[in-house]
Amino acid sequence: MPALLDVLDDRSRTRRRRRGALIAAAALVAAGTGGAVALSAARSPQPCAPGPAPLAYDATAIRLAFIAMRPDAAAEASRALAALEAWRVRAGELRTTACRAARIDATESSELFDLRMACVARSSARMTALAGELAKPTRELVDTAQAAIASAADLSVCSSSREALTSLREPVEPAARVRYHELRRELASAQGSRAAGRYTDAARAADAIARAAAAAGLHAIEAEALQLAGESHDSERASRAAQETWVRALVAAEAAGDERLRAALYLELASVENKLDRRADAERWIAQARALVDRLQLADLAPSIDYHEGLAALWRDDYAAAVPLLTKALEAHERSGGDAALTVRMLEALGLVEWKRGNTPAAEQALTRALDLGTRVLGERHPALLQPLFVLASIALVAGKLDQAEALARRHLAIAEQHAGPEGTLLVHGATLLAVTLGESGRGEEAIPLLDRALASFALAVGEDRAQYATLLSLHGHVLTDLGRFEPALVDEARAVAIIRKQLGPDALDLATALEAEGRTLQGLRRHDDAIAAYAEAGAIRDRSKDDDPGQRYYPALGIGLNELDAGRPERAIPHLERAVSFRVERTDQDPVELADAKLGLARALLAAKRDRARATRLLREIRTDLAGAETGQDTLATADQLLAELGGP
Repeated sequence: MPALLDVLDDRSRTRRRRRGALIAAAALVAAGTGGAVALSAARSPQPCAPGPAPLAYDATAIRLAFIAMRPDAAAEASRALAALEAWRVRAGELRTTACRAARIDATESSELFDLRMACVARSSARMTALAGELAKPTRELVDTAQAAIASAADLSVCSSSREALTSLREPVEPAARVRYHELRRELASAQGSRAAGRYTDAARAADAIARAAAAAGLHAIEAEALQLAGESHDSERASRAAQETWVRALVAAEAAGDERLRAALYLELASVENKLDRRADAERWIAQARALVDRLQLADLAPSIDYHEGLAALWRDDYAAAVPLLTKALEAHERSGGDAALTVRMLEALGLVEWKRGNTPAAEQALTRALDLGTRVLGERHPALLQPLFVLASIALVAGKLDQAEALARRHLAIAEQHAGPEGTLLVHGATLLAVTLGESGRGEEAIPLLDRALASFALAVGEDRAQYATLLSLHGHVLTDLGRFEPALVDEARAVAIIRKQLGPDALDLATALEAEGRTLQGLRRHDDAIAAYAEAGAIRDRSKDDDPGQRYYPALGIGLNELDAGRPERAIPHLERAVSFRVERTDQDPVELADAKLGLARALLAAKRDRARATRLLREIRTDLAGAETGQDTLATADQLLAELGGP
């Protein structure tokens, strides 16, 4: 490019007047295919002739590179090549439509056509860089190629209004325009590095580009580069670095007047604030994004706003508000043909809400669809599969299907380990899920190291004063209680209760769960009155909540009943145990051991109070039916059989 400019400088004044146009055309050609698109439209006898956009790549090299990296990756290679071709078709259609609007129908201006072509050129540069990465892929890129292509191939903004495309206006001054295209090419290369999973390289390059763009006064490129740097940090699970970088990007976007990018950054900041357990801050970012999207009528971002507002409702346990928001977001996103990774996230969020409010069949339907879609479109090892796997494993765990839960948990952890990043926060969920599954299977000694690993990762990424960290502490104490280590368990659980109470307030459902764990440990220490107090507070929180699954009231009812019974007060235990049984009798999706435990407790209380021996006998016999085919609950069954033998019955 410098050589070209030197030659042009020596030409006549007329040639110099054409210098800016030649620079722009040459830069676009160098960037990928955008210049070729624009020039062919100008010179062709049929300037708006339909056809796919050009995109240079070697299909054979990509296919062989994928197979060399992973012998079973032929299907991933085929899907990647199909996605590249799909981009060519969409880009060609957009070019033709824009050309007709500007040059034949005269419904749009030439300036808007130029902006649309600049947008296509930017997408073309990303696709060209990514195609180069696909020919020499990392293992992570083989696994995530579909999502990487979907992100690079996004053309939705190219059909937007003039206001949404203003950031694509090039500088008028020739030298600034040259610098503009140089930085655009460097940014496309950095985007290719991120797509390949080289997040550290991408973040470092993007930050350098941002500094260079700021020095040149090119704030639109500065903002995009910082957005990319933040995304790279986020992909590494470096949430604090991502948050700080996106705040810098927001300032640059405001300097550039790029309001669409500002709206997108608000949503990215909302997402990372939630990961940092700062939910009030997340909701403020979402509100700002909503105001901007509504004012500018950015229809393509509206589903993302609904999705994030649905997540915010989920975070505050407002399931009645979350379901319609997430459903609306999913339907709009699918109508627009949005990328599969976001579809998977929307489905898993909807499934999680449905499960939390007790609609397990709807939850399993949404989550299974998310898992199937993600596996088919994104590949078997894509991180977008983590959340559907997590919730499906949790559902299986609650239902007592421990083998199924463990298989899902191990698949989750394998993906998490592959994409963990330097802070390893993805490992938190994977290690915790497998630890709980092992604990429920009576393998607590295997579970403790996994929970230790999860606690260390979360402390590094977020800190030890957050509610999510406290939830992990509570789980750690739960498993220690299973192992009979009551004193260290109580230390964990008391600390967890204190953190959650401070962070989330006295009515948080997370606090109820932590209090129930503390009550269970206090019961192991035979501190029955203290245990009853913990369970009673948990029950009061659940009774006050409009959004809690009524079935969750089982835990405080059972806990109070068993502690009253163990304290020698069977008459006071009976009504609580009656409640516990009632909360499980109608729930076919719950662990059958929980129903059996409640029936055993009630039978013991009836016998201790010398009341209704016949009913106690029926309850003990029903336990055999309840636990038929169950993977766990053998201790409960053995106790029931022993009591039946003492009563003289079969």
